Amino acid sequence: MSEKGTNVSNIFPATTDDERDPREDQKDDRQREEEIKGDRPPHHGGE
Repeated sequence: MSEKGTNVSNIFPATTDDERDPREDQKDDRQREEEIKGDRPPHHGGE
């Protein structure tokens, strides 16, 4: 495996799952879903 120039911080998360609040992850997921829905081109139809 050739990983030259890759920082460890790019491979491992800053925090582990047990350090994060799952509610915050869900909030981030919902925000991202809304961003994706908003970025949909008009010719792809609405909801």
